[in-house]
Amino acid sequence: MNTKNNSKESVKKVSAMNALISHISENEGKSLATMPRSKPFSIVDGTERECTSFDEDSELPGLYECAMPGLLGEIVKAACKNNEVNPVAVLVALLLRICVQLSEPFFKYGGVKQYCHINIAIVGNSTKSHYATSSDAVSRIFDEMPDKAQYLEGHLQNGENIIKAIAISPSANKHKNHEYADSGICDKRLLFVETEIRNALSYAKRPGSPLLETISGLHRNGCAEVMVKSGSISVKDAHVCILAHTRCIDFPLLRNDVKQSVDLASYFLWLSVDRLNSVPRPETMTDEDVLSFNVRIENLIREANKLGELKMSKPAWEMWSDIYPGLTDAKSGLAGSVVSRVELHTIRLALFYALVAGHKQITTKDLRSAHSFVVCASESASTIFKGSLLGNMRCMILCALHTAPEKELTRTEINRVFKGNKDADKISSALEYMEKENLIESEKQTSRVGRKTTIIRLVGR
Repeated sequence: MNTKNNSKESVKKVSAMNALISHISENEGKSLATMPRSKPFSIVDGTERECTSFDEDSELPGLYECAMPGLLGEIVKAACKNNEVNPVAVLVALLLRICVQLSEPFFKYGGVKQYCHINIAIVGNSTKSHYATSSDAVSRIFDEMPDKAQYLEGHLQNGENIIKAIAISPSANKHKNHEYADSGICDKRLLFVETEIRNALSYAKRPGSPLLETISGLHRNGCAEVMVKSGSISVKDAHVCILAHTRCIDFPLLRNDVKQSVDLASYFLWLSVDRLNSVPRPETMTDEDVLSFNVRIENLIREANKLGELKMSKPAWEMWSDIYPGLTDAKSGLAGSVVSRVELHTIRLALFYALVAGHKQITTKDLRSAHSFVVCASESASTIFKGSLLGNMRCMILCALHTAPEKELTRTEINRVFKGNKDADKISSALEYMEKENLIESEKQTSRVGRKTTIIRLVGR
């Protein structure tokens, strides 16, 4: 028998990149080592797979369940019921539409005010992925909302399109360069949708391109300035979130783009999505649901914007100390560079989850949700930018184990997951790596007739 000891210390050492089956606590103040697991993010490797329709009683596919708590989960379920929309894409669209409305609350981290400035890139990794990234249901919820933030689709280019949209006007003191400056308008909220982030990455790698500086300034403190032919345009104290898309089914091409603009890519959380279902007659969210969600979101935004500064609870700080090493450990390669800012993303997401829940401070529940989201994005970035065959195989094995009875499979059943398309030695290498990282455990058993069988199971079932 070769069984791993799933001790508290061994689990603490698992980094965020390998935390796909990290335990999720249900009680305030408990360490990550005692957290029960939720359903993981299903990273698609490009192969077709069958999936049942999304219904009220099914588990939320894609992210950990705790990343879709309460109202968020209700909206995702309603938006994805009996259609081909990917729940992850719906959550991302919903999250950013709410974030851009939450311009007042902040959390001080390291003495710096952190607002809900969040950028996310969705990678549709199949030719049918456009079905998965639709956010029509979310748009319907916000269409009739009073005092809604600006929503603009286009291309980032050098950042000029963003700055022009938020509170700029010709300076009162014009001169020959026609300089533009911040006009002092109060509402500087904007959700900018980049329809093809590969264009932005290509633009950012050009000599002298100001796009990186623009995005970093907006992400850091809402301030940016861009030189244009007529002079310069600038903005300060803006509240901007960016949702970027790409329908790139060839990850090597995307990796080549990111290699030239990795600093820009690190300001985004990357999520890979695909069409989960095949639904010939898709349904849309009912008008009654749209109205109900509209009222509830409007109420929570109104109350949240009254709060100002939020603190973090003592148990949440303890949990933060627990997960911080895994978030900040140096990670090698292109994927490591892309996720180099995940600790800041986690803090801002924790603030978001606290506000959506109506909390007056950031609790362990909010931090758990944020951590789950970031782990999902980190695993997705690893698959996209690491491009490891074994990485894809590990994801497939984990997904198969999570859906198996008792969360375990025989080695023969593991082989069948790949339908004879993968070499046995490569499968063994993937399993050895996963066991080394304490993701799985193996046990050799002998049947009554003397036949030896290897059982593979998830750690900490």
